[in-house]
Amino acid sequence: MVKEKKRDKKEKVVKEKEVKEKVCEVFDVQKKGEEEKSVISCGVEKEKPATEEQIKNESKIFRNVMIVLAGLLVMFFAVLFIMNSVNNFDYRGVKFEMVKEGQLTFYKTSIPVTYQGEDADYNFYLRNHPGKLEKKVPIFGNISFRKNMILDVTTENLFCDGDWNLALENIRNLYGILDVKLIPKNDSVVYINQNDYMFITFNEANSTNITKIGENDYEINVHNCEILPAAERLMVETFVQNKNLN
Repeated sequence: MVKEKKRDKKEKVVKEKEVKEKVCEVFDVQKKGEEEKSVISCGVEKEKPATEEQIKNESKIFRNVMIVLAGLLVMFFAVLFIMNSVNNFDYRGVKFEMVKEGQLTFYKTSIPVTYQGEDADYNFYLRNHPGKLEKKVPIFGNISFRKNMILDVTTENLFCDGDWNLALENIRNLYGILDVKLIPKNDSVVYINQNDYMFITFNEANSTNITKIGENDYEINVHNCEILPAAERLMVETFVQNKNLN
C-alpha cells in the first residue's frame, strides 16, 4: 500500500509540472544614493489547457493558411505558363520564341540541318512578329519555290540605310541551307527550263506586298523602305512550306 501511494504522488507531481511554466521578469531598481540595479523576479505560472473552441480556431487558421499558400502556388504557376505562352508561340505549324536583346526584340525559329555529319539546328532571328507580318505584308497568289531563285532590285532606293544588306544576308542564309541557288538577274541570259527557276523582283511601290504575276514570277513591292518586313514575309512563308514538306 505504501508503494502505491508513492506512485500516486509521483504522478501528481508530473501532472503539476505539465501545467506550470516558470516565468521571470527583470526590474530596474534604484535606491536613493545608490546605482541602478537589475532585479530578477521569477515565479510559476499555470498553463491553462486549450479549450475545444481554441482547438477549432487554431485548426481553422491553419486551414486558411494552407488555402492561401495553395492559391499563391497556383498563381505562380499560372504566371509562368502565361509568360511561357507569350514567349513561345506557334505560327502555322512553325515554332517561334521571343528573345530580348537589350531594347531589341527578336523572333527566333530554327531549321534542322546536317553539319559535319551531325544533326543540328540553324537559328534565324526575325525582327518582325510572324503574325503581324501576315497583315503588314499580304501575299497575293500562291508561292511555289524552285531550286533556283533569280533576284532583281529595280532601284537603289530600296537599299534603305543598310536594311537591304541585312535582308539579303538573311535570304542567302535561308535558301543556302535549303539548297536553293540565288542568282542575280542577267538580261543576257536565257533560262531554258523555266520550271527550275523562280523570278523575284523587288520594286518600290505605294504599298508593301508580295504578288504573283506569272507562273514562276513574283514581285515584292516595298513601300516606305519596308524592305526588311517584305523579305521576312518571304522567309516566313518559306519556313511554313518547309515545315509542311518535312
